[in-house]
Parts: sequence; C-alpha cells; structure tokens
Amino acid sequence: MEQDAIYDLTTQAQLEQAAPTFYFCPSRRRVSRQDVRVLMDYAAAVPGNKTSPGQELEPTFWAGHFATSEGGADFRWVIQPNLVFRGVVTRISWWYSDNAFKGSPSSVAVGDIHDGTSQTMMLGEKCLRPDSYRVGCWCDDRGWTDGWDPDTLRSTTYRPHMDNDNEDPCYRFGSAHTSGFNAVFADGAVHTISYEIDPMLFNYLGDRIDGNAISLDDID
Repeated sequence: MEQDAIYDLTTQAQLEQAAPTFYFCPSRRRVSRQDVRVLMDYAAAVPGNKTSPGQELEPTFWAGHFATSEGGADFRWVIQPNLVFRGVVTRISWWYSDNAFKGSPSSVAVGDIHDGTSQTMMLGEKCLRPDSYRVGCWCDDRGWTDGWDPDTLRSTTYRPHMDNDNEDPCYRFGSAHTSGFNAVFADGAVHTISYEIDPMLFNYLGDRIDGNAISLDDID
C-alpha cells in the first residue's frame, strides 16, 4: 500500500495517531476517530460452519471453523493451540503469559487458497449503524489498530445488510450502498456482492478450502 511511514511506526500510541484515509468509503464517512483511535470501513472475511444467525455462531468466529461453545467464554479470550481458520486471514495464538506463540496456524500463502484466488473473498465493506458513523461502537472503536475483533473482521455466516439504525451490525458485512457491498477477492479483483446473495453461497465465498465451485454471476 506504499505507506512506509506508517509501516515504520514502533508503538501502539503512534499507530493510533495515524489516519490512513483509504480505510474509509468516501460515500459513507470521512476519517473518523473514537478517542484517539482511527476507525475504518473494511474488514477481513471469517467463514464458519453454520449460516443461521444467533449466539451459536460466535465460537466459530472467535475460535475456528469447528469450534463449539462447550468451553464457555474462553473461545473469545483464551486462544487454544491448533485452531483451524479457513479464511485468507488467520488468527495467531499469542500467549501473553509466556510471551510466545503456541500452536499458531501458519499465515496463508497463495497455494493455501485451494478454491482459487478468484473464487475466495478476502475482505469487504463492513455493516455499520449510520448513527454511529462518527462516534463508533463496540465493534467499531479501535479501527485498524485492533487485532482479531469485529473492528477488523466480519463473518460470512451472517447475510450482508445495508447500513441501518435498527439492528446490531457487528458481525455482518454491508455498506451504505443500496444494492450491495464491495469486496476484494484474493486475486485482487473487486466485486459487488448483493445483499440478496444466497447465505450458503456467501459463506462459501469466505472459505478458501471448502471445495465448492462458485459462479461469480451468482453474487450480484
């Protein structure tokens, strides 16, 4: 992205003062801050193994494709070894207590995208509430300086929606556009995905290794 000045920053405080304008959709809002942190309009895709909205989807978002809620709330904050994340962006297992990585999944290379880079969604616009554009909310409060969190990741198990003030947007993709949202695929191509996309197909888009063939004619 040719932002060497930001890349060379060394502290969290410095990062939180940086304001990359390309992290904002020009049809939605200008650069916005929550306290000292810059917000953002885009998030990476996290696929799951279910497509029915509800509490049962949270474990797969936080702790990998085959996670369950049997471990209580630990799937949010205690990162277990050997997790399987099937998106292009994967979660690392950093253990603060030991100052070490334990059982981290490897970063994804092009060869790991078995479904093909042109068939796999990497990131897209995230759904937000218009009444929170300027002030943020719990899933839009740390922007690009955050880690594995709905600030920077959204789930393809939830149907995408247009921005509105009547629901919790925090795991969804979406935008201020009326018919769909823009997404970047692993080959670098940008596609508009309809809000009416079939929910199962949408989840296939986020999964790099599910083996399902996708026609791009069906996403818009």
